[in-house]
Amino acid sequence: MRHRGDDGVTLIELLVVLSISGVVATAIAAAFAVGVKTTDTANKRLAGSQGAQIATSFFPSDVRTSKTGPAAAGSCNTGTSKARFDWNDADAGTPPVVTAKRAEYCAVTAGTPAQTDLVREYRENGSLVGSVIVAYKITSASVGCAPDCTAPVSVTLTVLAPDNSDFTVTGRRRMP
Repeated sequence: MRHRGDDGVTLIELLVVLSISGVVATAIAAAFAVGVKTTDTANKRLAGSQGAQIATSFFPSDVRTSKTGPAAAGSCNTGTSKARFDWNDADAGTPPVVTAKRAEYCAVTAGTPAQTDLVREYRENGSLVGSVIVAYKITSASVGCAPDCTAPVSVTLTVLAPDNSDFTVTGRRRMP
């Protein structure tokens, strides 16, 4: 049996190790690049779907409870009204106390650089109770009614965004 000394490595062994290291490093770099690209895409899709989720939680309920169609003119604090829904709620007291309620969807432009967001403002007896951003960085928002906006059966909110996170939400009115 021949003993080999610890004098070092041969040129062949060094070349084999370097080529294997190169292949492994290339695979790790490619996996990292795919992971970063996938994470960025997933984050954009998640941010885009957030607006649709928020709109779905508010808009159908606002349409269902409103006593009229979506009035276009409104009282947005800082933006352009896209739709306004009014209704009254009475509590269970004797005599019942009636509260006038309003939900209004407003296109609000602010910030540097300027961006337009769709905001839902909620009022009770004319006082602003709260607001929530329904969709960030929108290109436009529009409301359509079927069969018409004077006495609609259904109302549709369409939001367009520059990052292709467009969505449409429809609510059906309770008929008297």
